Amino acid sequence: MILKDEKIDNFVEEIKKTSSNLEEIMIRYSHQYVLLQGHAIPNVMQDEEYYENIRDHITFSGFSWIDQFAKMFKRMDITIDVLPDGTFDHDKVNLSVNVILPNEQSSRSSFLYRRFNDLSKFNQFLHSVKVKGKSGKIHTLQFDFTFDVKKITKAIREQSPGNKKMVEQWMYMIAKCGEDNRTLEVMEVVYPVVSGKIHYEVTRELVSEYIPLNFEDPTNV
Repeated sequence: MILKDEKIDNFVEEIKKTSSNLEEIMIRYSHQYVLLQGHAIPNVMQDEEYYENIRDHITFSGFSWIDQFAKMFKRMDITIDVLPDGTFDHDKVNLSVNVILPNEQSSRSSFLYRRFNDLSKFNQFLHSVKVKGKSGKIHTLQFDFTFDVKKITKAIREQSPGNKKMVEQWMYMIAKCGEDNRTLEVMEVVYPVVSGKIHYEVTRELVSEYIPLNFEDPTNV
C-alpha cells in the first residue's frame, strides 16, 4: 500500500499534538512521494476514537481505491471532507489526475491515447479538464473527478476496457485547444465535461500578461 502505516501514524500524531479538529484531508501522490496534509482547527479536544477513525479511514481509502489508481496514474491530488467524529465523507471525494506530456512531439499521440484510455474508464465521474501550456505548447492536462467511493470501487472491479469514441473525442479536442491557443504565452483553459464529452464551446480561461520590470537607478532620477 502506498500509504504506509508508519506515515499514517505520524500524521495522526501531529494532529493529536495540536488537539486539532480536522476538516478535510489532502493526499498528494506522485510516483516519487506521497504527501498527507489537512486543514484543521487547532485546540479542539477530541477523544481517542476520533483519531482512530482518521487512521482507519486513511487506511481504508488507500487499499479500497487509491492503490488501484496509483497503478494507472503517476500524479494525483485527492481531497476528502472529514466528519465531526473523524470518519470521512466517502460519498463525495474530489480527485485531480495530472498528466504531464512528453517533450517529444512525435510520442505525444501514443502517450495520450494510453492515458486517455485509462481515464475514460471513469468518465462518468469526470466533470472538467484543465489544459495548461506555455509558449504555444501544451505541457499539462488536469482531469477533475468527483465520486462516491462505492461507485468508483465498483468501476475498478468491472475493469472496463475504456471508451474508444470518448478517447478519440478527447484527442481531437485537446489538439484543437493547442492549435487555437498556439499564440498565447501562457495557456490555462478549463473545459466542462458532460456525459464524458469535453464541451469545447464553454470555457473558463486564465488571462495574463507578462510585464518586465526595468528598475532605474534612483540616483539617476
